Amino acid sequence: MRIKLQNLKIGQKVTITDVSVEHERIKKVKISSDCRVERRIFNESTENGYSYYGLNDGCKTLGSQGCLIVA
Repeated sequence: MRIKLQNLKIGQKVTITDVSVEHERIKKVKISSDCRVERRIFNESTENGYSYYGLNDGCKTLGSQGCLIVA
């Protein structure tokens, strides 16, 4: 079964490039001084902080993004 990024539930844990992350929320993020866009936010368990994915990436499968669901 091919699961897409948009099908992940809030709080669901996945690994992205061997780093354990938790799908946190969708939030508007400031990318320049006058531009805000909505991004899918993943909270990393390490000191790196957060990973961001655009909402248009939601149609991509987890495998194409190098993600695996953590049981």
